[in-house]
Parts: sequence; C-alpha cells; structure tokens
Amino acid sequence: GGMYLCGVVGKANSTATITPLAEFSNITNNGNISTHKDSKVTADLLFAGVAGDIVMENATVVCDKLVNNGNITHNGYSNATRLAGVAAYTCTGSFTNCKNTGDLTITTGARHTSGYMGGVFGNTVYPKTMNNIVNEGAITIQDAAKEDLTFKHGYIQMYGIAYGVSMKAGDDIPTVTNCTNRGPISVGKITNATTGNGGRLYMAGLFSNIYAGNISDCTNEATGTITAKTGLWSTEYMIGGFVTYIGSNSNCTTIKITDCENKAAILCDPYIDDNNTILKGEIGGFCAEAYVDSNADTYHVEFLRAKNSGNVTVKGKFVTSGYPYFGGFMGAANYDSLFFTDCEVSGVTDMN
Repeated sequence: GGMYLCGVVGKANSTATITPLAEFSNITNNGNISTHKDSKVTADLLFAGVAGDIVMENATVVCDKLVNNGNITHNGYSNATRLAGVAAYTCTGSFTNCKNTGDLTITTGARHTSGYMGGVFGNTVYPKTMNNIVNEGAITIQDAAKEDLTFKHGYIQMYGIAYGVSMKAGDDIPTVTNCTNRGPISVGKITNATTGNGGRLYMAGLFSNIYAGNISDCTNEATGTITAKTGLWSTEYMIGGFVTYIGSNSNCTTIKITDCENKAAILCDPYIDDNNTILKGEIGGFCAEAYVDSNADTYHVEFLRAKNSGNVTVKGKFVTSGYPYFGGFMGAANYDSLFFTDCEVSGVTDMN
C-alpha cells in the first residue's frame, strides 16, 4: 500500500489474465507536482510525472513515448519515497522512447526515512527491454538537518535512468540500449543525520544496480555530474559514474556491458564536524562495486569497450575498517570472474 501522487495516473495495476497486452503510449505530463511542507504520509509515497505504479502481472506491458516535463518536488513527510520523472514503480515490460526533463527535488525540511529517486523510473523490477531512455532533469536532495533525514535502516538511492536491471528465472535476458543521462545528481549537506544499521547512500549516473542483462551504447554525459556533500556517520557510500552495483544472479549467468561510458565528474566532499564523518564504502568512475559468485565457471561479468572519462575526487576522513575503496573505473571488484576488453580510463582520480 501507499499514497500515489502523479501527473496522469496514480496506479495502473492488474492481476487479471484476460488482457494479454497492456499498452501505454504517447503520454506527456507538463505540470509541476509537489507536496506541501505540512503534509504527512505515514505510508510509502509513490510520486511521479506520469504514473505511480505500472504493474500488470499477467500481461505484456509496453510503454512507449512516456514523457515528463514538469518539476517534481517533495516538501513534506513520508515514510519511504519512490520519486521519478516518468513512473515511480514498474514490474516487467518493455520501455522505449521515454524521457524526463523535469527536476526532481527533496527540499530542505522534507522528512523521509529511505527512498528511490530516479530520473525516468523509480523502482524497476524485471524490465524486459529499455531503449532510448533519456533523463535531462536534475536530481537533488537539498541540505538537511538531523531531524529531517532519518535514514533508518534503509537506503537513499539516486540515479539518472532506472533503479535496476534484473530478471526472473526462465525469462529472456533483458536488453538495455541507447540510454542517456544528462541531469546532475546531488545530495547536500546533512548535519549529523540519524542513521540505522545498514544505511547506505547509492548514487549513479544511470542505474543503481545491474543483476542481469546485455547493456550497450549507454552514457552518462558530462553534464550528469554526481556530487555528495552529506555527512552521515556509520553510513556506507556507494557511488558510480554509470552504475552503483553489479551482482551475479542465478537467473542470469552472464552480464555484458558494451560500448558504455561515464563522462561526468564525481565529487564526494562530505560535511564534517567534530562528531562525524568517517567515510567508508566504494566509489568508482564507472562502477562502485562488482560482486560475482566465487564459481567463476558459472557466473561472468564482461566489460567490452567500457570507459570512464570523468574525474573522481574524494575528500573526508577515512577509516580502514570501513573499507574505503576508490578507483578510476571501479571501487571494488570481488572474485575473479570479471572480464575487461579494450576498456579505458582517462579521467583523473584524486583523494585529498
């Protein structure tokens, strides 16, 4: 359950078996959408320009030319927030020619415990195809005080295109092509925010995670800068210019990333006072972390002509027990079934 606040339709959901095709096409929102500073949603808030929820469990979902041009602003209180330019939550389906140009903002004074902020799609589950998906809007969490952003036992995930790429057992491997982010992504100064166990800040130019798929010809443009100034004690930072996390999955034995590039700069410059911050986590120009099952004969991640040309700059206090890993291409790589062919790093990596 939850509250749906959207420009066109709040919830498009069905479990019926009588509709083999559910098609959404040529839908545009041009209006701005916002919550009032005194609003309070104790459930989850699904907040998007076109649709809050597109879930047709037994139908083939096709979404083409869904466009949002309106700014989306969260000023109030919510338990967890899924905020996106086009659709906040999707499950299965093919997505083509979708675009967001509106700015997505969580303002100073807004309160929430965790959330997803996606330039085009918020939380994506089992997409079959994504082609020509573009974000041009800025994605921003403004400065916040301790009582505002509580970050309890959860995640803040910010990305230009979609939450992730994954698949169910027996499905065809999903394909993602020609996706581009041009919008800057930033989280402001957060003064000693309350954190719980497992709190994480995920930021990436295109995707928060990739668990399956053939990904090709996708780019985070130079305008898609990624900036983190938040100071959060006991919170893990995971920042990647293209994707935050790539992980093996028994449903997809091989993940391929071909002709993809991050051109944007990454700046991690956390707010520091006497009580915080010790920085920990993974930061990489292309990918924050890739984790592949130890059975290298079964699971593989292949990078072909993947590039990072954006500078990576990291500042702050560090602790070795917090495993701070920083790299021009990848922050951390676990196990040996990662394959790199004709990959390139031309950006500068600097820690000070």
